[in-house]
Amino acid sequence: MPLVVFGALLLVLTAVELPFGPSAAELALLGGAGAACVLAGVVVLVVERRRPPPEVQTLPDLSPPVVLIAFGVSALLVGAEAGPWLMFLGGGLALIGIGALARERVAERRAERADGERP
Repeated sequence: MPLVVFGALLLVLTAVELPFGPSAAELALLGGAGAACVLAGVVVLVVERRRPPPEVQTLPDLSPPVVLIAFGVSALLVGAEAGPWLMFLGGGLALIGIGALARERVAERRAERADGERP
């Protein structure tokens, strides 16, 4: 649903842009992005409604590795301007975050299997 709303917002912004005389490329890019988001959102909604809900589902409340990956990628991008020292730090943070995320996924699968084996 959020993807459909975002696409609709892009289409509204495209319509707001019309009185200001935009070029065809501007209209195609913004309107096309909006239409693609709406289409993708509708496809996701249809697929999600067809899929039966899982019996056991583990949902972590908080995932620190994702935040670590985000900080690492941000440091990599800023490091392009600040210097290689920051790029190395960012790369290390991102790699540690990816490893922690993989470990978290393995633990989730083990917990799902353990819950599935219980009567």
